[in-house]
This record gives sequence, C-alpha cells and structure tokens, in this order.
Amino acid sequence: MIKRERNEEKTNELLQGLKDKNVTIENIDKYLNEQGVSVDVHVGRHRNKVKINPALFGVDVEQNEELKSFFTDYMKPGALCFIPQIYEKKLATIESSLRTKKLEMAIGYYGKYMPIEVYYEYEEFVEMKKKEYFQLRDEVDSIWNNLMSSFEAKLDNSLEALSAISKEEIKETIMKKMPTKDKYYNSFYVETSLKAFPIMENIGLFDEGLEEKVREEVKKDSINAIYEIISQIMGEAFSYINKAYNYYNKNGHITSKYLISLQKLMHKMASKNILKNKLIDDIIYAIKELIKDENLEDIAEGLEVILAQIYSFAKDIEIESLIDLSNCELDEEQLLSLYDLVR
Repeated sequence: MIKRERNEEKTNELLQGLKDKNVTIENIDKYLNEQGVSVDVHVGRHRNKVKINPALFGVDVEQNEELKSFFTDYMKPGALCFIPQIYEKKLATIESSLRTKKLEMAIGYYGKYMPIEVYYEYEEFVEMKKKEYFQLRDEVDSIWNNLMSSFEAKLDNSLEALSAISKEEIKETIMKKMPTKDKYYNSFYVETSLKAFPIMENIGLFDEGLEEKVREEVKKDSINAIYEIISQIMGEAFSYINKAYNYYNKNGHITSKYLISLQKLMHKMASKNILKNKLIDDIIYAIKELIKDENLEDIAEGLEVILAQIYSFAKDIEIESLIDLSNCELDEEQLLSLYDLVR
C-alpha cells in the first residue's frame, strides 16, 4: 500500500476497540509489535536450467533472412531443464503456494505482518508443504541416474534431428551445466524468518535530525498498517461474500460449499481483527446470523447488505480502491444507495 497522509482523528476512531488498552496512533507501533510478527518465506533449490537460443543448437539464423526474422519475431529465449516437467511443475507449484499463502494470510506491512495466531497457522502450512517438497526431492534423487541418462539420450536425438552444427560441442556445453546428484539434493530449502514490527522507542541514531526522520517513517508505517489491516480483511470478506452472492443470482440457491466458505471467512476475520474494530465484528456477526437463515431470499438480501456495508466503510476511510468491484453485479452507486437505505 502506498503511504499517504491520514486524518488523525479518523484514524484514532478506527482504534476505538482498543480504547481500554489506551492504544492510539501515538503508540500503535508498540501494540502491533506485541500482537504479531513480520514474516518472510524462503524456498528454493538449484535451478537446473540452461538458457537456449537458436545458436546453442547450431542453427545459424544469419544465413537466412527469413529464418532470422522468424526467430526474432516469434521465438523468445527459453530454457532447457534437466528434470522432467512433471517434477518441475510440482516443485514450482509448492514454491508458489508458500509465497501466495503468505500474502493471503498477512494483513499489512508490505504483505509480511501476521497476528501471532495467524502466524502459527501459516507455520503449519509451511511444514506441510516442506514435507511435500522434500518428498519430491527424494523421489527425484531415487531415480537420478535414470533421469540423467534419459535426458542425455533425448538430447543426442534432438541434436541429430536438428542437424545441429558441432553437436559434440553443444552437448558438452549443456552437460557441463548439469548439477551433481548431491549438489541438487542438498540445494533444497524451505524456511521462514521472523522480524519484530519496528517501534519508535528502539530507534537511536547519533544524528538527531536523521533520527527524527526515521521516527516519522516508523509512525507513517504504523498508521499505514492500520489501513492495510482493515483493507485486507474487508477486501477478502467482500470477495468471499460476492462469490456467494453471484452464485445465488445465477442459480437461485446457495450450496453448502459457499456456506462453509463463509464460516471459514468468519474465523479468518476474527483472527485478523487485532484492532478489535467494531464494524468488522458487526460483519462477522451478520455473516453468522445469515448462515443460520433458511430463507434463500433473506440470505441473498443479507449478502447484498453486507457487501454494501463493506464498501461504504471502505469509502468512508478512503480505501475503496482496494475493494475489487470487477466481478460484482452491484456498482458503486448501487452499493452506496443500498447502504443508505439499511443503515
């Protein structure tokens, strides 16, 4: 989220749920430091790829203008992988899932800050994916010799089929980039690193002018985190509820799949609402009551009202641009009008 100047009075209103803890924008940094951690995930392995281009395979595009034009216009530099794609895709999927899940579970501070309860849930996910990741590594390791022999045989056949110039030199160039079995095995890693949310009282620099600037940046980050937390919770809630609402409008009923997703949403919202924001609590309660209702029309109407509540609140604190209306059947004007009718 881009840093911007925020209205201090309105920002303090967002912290009313923490009034009994005497939390204001002046000390929100300390509260966030106590309630969560900044999380990074590190996952990777030896990237067993060789960049390929026409010259690598001995195709001399300079000898033919039409061929040169074709490669220039249509062929982008690719990569040749020693490991079959069936394994590469599975490994890449796990790597991507770890990063995506982190962004999904984080509630602010550049997509890294998680409440402590949420972090423990993420750590469980990391351990599960780490196990899957290393199981794939072990599977590749167990058939390494066969994989390398197969790769080399197919490389020989491909170079022959392409009538490549200097086949042996090309093969040597490629094969020497191949990692050893042990190097590949030992290159795998999956881990998280944690940092505390920065607080102003820990800042001490010899240059007083610079120290004041750093303190101002920490304060801006802290205030910005308030809006990030709320926008992340509200944006996710809007997305979940909108999917259920769209399904009802298309099919005339709500399936258990969507009701279960709304139950999960309540848990997510509650665990992320470390600011104890009343409107977020109100929306959680509204979803809880809506799930109990057996009247389909009442459920649909309830979904509409919650969508309007979320968007109007977002509009009020100037984070509406972070609410995705692209798949919503109600436009901004309809959402705001609906909220005016029901509030």
